[in-house]
Amino acid sequence: MTCNCTLPPLDVQRLDIALKQGGDRSIALNWSVNGTPVPLTGYTLTMDLRAYIGATPLLALSSAGTTPGGSVITLTTDASGNYTVTFGHVDTAALPYSSCGDVAALYDIKAVSAAGVVTYLYQGYIYVSAAITP
Repeated sequence: MTCNCTLPPLDVQRLDIALKQGGDRSIALNWSVNGTPVPLTGYTLTMDLRAYIGATPLLALSSAGTTPGGSVITLTTDASGNYTVTFGHVDTAALPYSSCGDVAALYDIKAVSAAGVVTYLYQGYIYVSAAITP
C-alpha cells in the first residue's frame, strides 16, 4: 500500500547519531522556539533507543538520573535551553552494531513540563560502529 499524501511538518528536529560500541559520547543540544531558548527548569527529558517501534528499549536515558552504564541527559539550570545527552561506554558496549551502514536503533527525545505538557524535541536513527579493540 502506498500513501500519496502530504503530511504536515512536525515541530521535531531530525538528528541521526553515530556511536562507537564501548565508547563514551556527549552531544550538546539546544531547545529554542523561533530563536528564543526554552528554560529547562521544571522539565524532565527522556530518550529511548529501540530496535523498532514498540520494541523493548535497548537503552533509556533521562534527566532524572544516570543509567548504571553511565548514560544521562544533563539540563542546564540557566535560561539557555542547553542540554547534553551523554552515552556511557558501558551502555554503548551493550548496543548492537550497525552492519553495512544499517540502522541499529530509532530514538526520540521527549520533554515533559512540570504541568505535564509533552513536547518531542528530536528524533532519528542511531548508527553504532562495532568495537574492534576490546
